[in-house]
Amino acid sequence: EELQEYIAGEDNMNKTTWKQACIAGVDLLYHPPDQQQLRTPQVQADLSLMTDWFWNIIMRLDLRHTRLFLRFVTGASIFSPFQLSYGTVDMPLDSYPKSATCAKIFTIPLYSSEQVMEDKIIFAITTSTGIHDDAM
Repeated sequence: EELQEYIAGEDNMNKTTWKQACIAGVDLLYHPPDQQQLRTPQVQADLSLMTDWFWNIIMRLDLRHTRLFLRFVTGASIFSPFQLSYGTVDMPLDSYPKSATCAKIFTIPLYSSEQVMEDKIIFAITTSTGIHDDAM
């Protein structure tokens, strides 16, 4: 029942349930095949930290910014699961996140701090003008 409310676009989104739907059955530390060499313990620790920071930020977003985030990642402003990906090779430290709306993939680089990550995400979601502008 709760999930149907989110899919219908209810304003009262439970972000914990949303997070669980996004990560259910997904290896959060997934790398594309060309990045398999990056599965070192240090990279795994860095990506785990990025994941924690990311969900901390998402949990703090107000409704307006949550909907902008959803639109940036999925092309729609209603609840929809997405995949979190890491651009550890092709994205410089502290760069802007990218999204692939058709595949519902949100790609983040490594960040130097949670605040920098939040600033970059907020900038990306508030300045994107449409589906073809999502990758900054």
